[in-house]
Amino acid sequence: MPRKAFLVGLLFGVATSVQAQPAATSQVAAVQQTSLQKVEVPNGNYEVVFDMMAIAAGTVPRHTHPGPTTVYLLEGFTLLMDGFPPRTFKAGDSFIEPTGVVHEGYSDKPSKIMVVFVVPKGSRLVTLAP
Repeated sequence: MPRKAFLVGLLFGVATSVQAQPAATSQVAAVQQTSLQKVEVPNGNYEVVFDMMAIAAGTVPRHTHPGPTTVYLLEGFTLLMDGFPPRTFKAGDSFIEPTGVVHEGYSDKPSKIMVVFVVPKGSRLVTLAP
């Protein structure tokens, strides 16, 4: 699917867009994205996208989402979100990334997450941030 390939390339393949990398790792993490489901919200202009992502050790570049994003950890991960202290999550934890808040993540070992995006129909799921 072209949208999925574009998203993965945009978010995870552009090492030059990363400005402030966590001290733990400077390698951009490779991500394998698996689309699980996509559903339009009835009588609205939103859709819900449910994905699973396997993230290699490294840094996920700074980015935002156009709607609230809920993340459930299958394996650990550290989140750096603007305006919040760094938080490290373990398997079974979950968190919310508010609309438009810049964030990045990293792990020194592989991680797996399940992500639920709630976004305006047809919008990009991810936008890289400075």
